[in-house]
Amino acid sequence: MEELQDERADPATTPPTTPPPPGKCEPDCSSAKDGDKVENPKDCHQYYVCFGGSDPIGPVDCPDGQYFNRSASDCVKNGPEECQPSCGGVSSSCTYECGAGIALRADRYDCSTYHDCASGAMMQCDKDKPFFNGKSCQSDESKCCHCNPYCYTDDKKVVDPTDCTKFYYCIKANAIPELPGHCSAGNFDLFTQECSLSAPCLTLCTNVVKPDGCIHTYTCEVSGYFPACPHKCTPDYYHCLLEDIGSNVPVVSCALDTVFHPIDRKCVDPSQCSIKHTWH
Repeated sequence: MEELQDERADPATTPPTTPPPPGKCEPDCSSAKDGDKVENPKDCHQYYVCFGGSDPIGPVDCPDGQYFNRSASDCVKNGPEECQPSCGGVSSSCTYECGAGIALRADRYDCSTYHDCASGAMMQCDKDKPFFNGKSCQSDESKCCHCNPYCYTDDKKVVDPTDCTKFYYCIKANAIPELPGHCSAGNFDLFTQECSLSAPCLTLCTNVVKPDGCIHTYTCEVSGYFPACPHKCTPDYYHCLLEDIGSNVPVVSCALDTVFHPIDRKCVDPSQCSIKHTWH
């Protein structure tokens, strides 16, 4: 298997979302025709359907692996970057704390479990819908709430759970932060909430599948070849040697016009990769 490069190519990025005017965090059907789809400003994986002057129907979930694109007025395949809702954080339905109007909360480190706020009980998702998205169990791993950074009341900075050299600034309490930072040297210290040359690397979550369906930071647990996008046919994969176990490795790519088969774990012609979501 030939390894071509250690950096991802820069594919087309997800179109930016233009925030609505202040106070306009509700679906807007003012210029829509009957049957038109409009975004859910609070969740970029959902949309509403407009009909006359009545309240829009919804929200309706996009199919697994897709987000709602305002320009296309429809659900499209997830891009290489996380979609951002016009109002709110990475996913406004995800919360790790119980409060007014919150019936269920996500588990910080396990996407297959969630917590009932009324009883305090920990619940387990069924095998056919194993991933909790902040509201319900479903089948798309990219909509998981787990392993997002989270700012509690007194936090000024918090670590990126997937990379010990990165952190986020806390602008708003009890929310998922959006403003990232990076240690120029050393690692982020969980206790002092600052970068430190003496701080150990504590990665809270490893090999997390992001909303684009791919793993952006890969930590080797065993030796072998592993897909960068576990449920898609793309050229990218990770190669772990015995000496790499416990360390992050760069992404590499298949030769020429071949793609990495996530099940067979080898580079093949795209016609031989029958996974549902393919790379273009």
